Amino acid sequence: MHSSSQWFPRLLAIAGLGAILVTAAQPVAAQDPSSPPTDTQVVDATDKTDVGLVQVELGASLEEMADGSRTSATPFTIRYGVSDWLEASVGADGVVTQRDSQQRASGFGNVQIGAKLRVFGAPGGAPVLGLLPQVTLPTADASQGLGSGVPDVVLGFVSGKDLPHRAHVDVSYGIGAIGVGEHQGHLAQHTATVGASAALTSYWTPVLGAAWISRQDATTGHAFSLTAESAFAASQRVAFDISSQFGLSAEAPAFEVSGGISVLVGELEPDQQGVRARRHRLLWHPKRRAPRRR
Repeated sequence: MHSSSQWFPRLLAIAGLGAILVTAAQPVAAQDPSSPPTDTQVVDATDKTDVGLVQVELGASLEEMADGSRTSATPFTIRYGVSDWLEASVGADGVVTQRDSQQRASGFGNVQIGAKLRVFGAPGGAPVLGLLPQVTLPTADASQGLGSGVPDVVLGFVSGKDLPHRAHVDVSYGIGAIGVGEHQGHLAQHTATVGASAALTSYWTPVLGAAWISRQDATTGHAFSLTAESAFAASQRVAFDISSQFGLSAEAPAFEVSGGISVLVGELEPDQQGVRARRHRLLWHPKRRAPRRR
């Protein structure tokens, strides 16, 4: 049973993020056709980094849209286990490059500051509920179409449950106040994901998932896609993963491939699991856009 002193900071964080989202998600001004669409957000699983440990995640991705435009990036995230109910994280899109038939744009992307709050859940108890607040800082060059130039605020909810035969399922929902562009306000964006995994061996865990996004900018509609992923645990401290995504709607990327490595830093206690067999999914997701026209 959690004490009131443990519950207070969690409820305070929930209330604060809710107020920010309600305030920020104001009606969107008419969008300039040349201004860039916004990011999409993807929430991750319920597990968190163990207390006192640092998990470093380095990745790379390449996506292609139906019109032939491409986006590549080198995202990274650093996670720290603050307590048994709180994980703090900071990450970035890394170097983002966008190409279409007319031009190419490249530069450093946005920076994300986030946390994972484990609200409910105990061994043998009810399914875990986690909250994932995140603020995106507009460090990308908006003049090149690499970002909107305004901050985003996202709050995610995720729950997971272990199933027989070493299987696991995660379900998530997210709502975000996403910046359209300078002086153009924010739009409300909703996301929903489901992922199912099965540890076939001690080292290999395949994952199948689906994702739905309500809107990616002020003019385009929803996007729906399927994802296949494989995670490989090389040791207690190192894990690799590779995934592919296939768009099932016109607004989704036609194809995306990504991969990464997770490294755990710190002294492992006997009761700590070490690096997860399935790498944390980054909250970051590639831009759904071609370079900005001038």
